[in-house]
Amino acid sequence: MTSVAQIVTDLIELLDRANEVTEAAWLRDLLPAVQSPGSPEEWASTKALLKSRTTGMGSLTDLVLRPPPQSGLDEAEANERLSELTNVLYKLTK
Repeated sequence: MTSVAQIVTDLIELLDRANEVTEAAWLRDLLPAVQSPGSPEEWASTKALLKSRTTGMGSLTDLVLRPPPQSGLDEAEANERLSELTNVLYKLTK
C-alpha cells in the first residue's frame, strides 16, 4: 500500500519539476509531520490539512501544470500524474 508520505514526496518532486514553487514548498513544510506524526491528534490535523489541499477552490485539483521545457515533463502527462497523486492523497486522508 502506498503511504501518505510517499504520495506527498512524489507530489513535491512533480511540483518542483513543473516549477510550482509555492505548492511544493507548502507540502515540503508539512512533510516532517507526515513522516513522523507526534500524536493521533496531530496526525488527524495533518491529514485534514492535506485533504483540504485536494478538493475545493484553490486546491491541487484546480492547478494546471505548465512545466518549463527544461523540466523534461510533457504537460499532459504531468497533469495526469498530478490528478492521480491528488486522488490517491484524497483517498488516504479521508
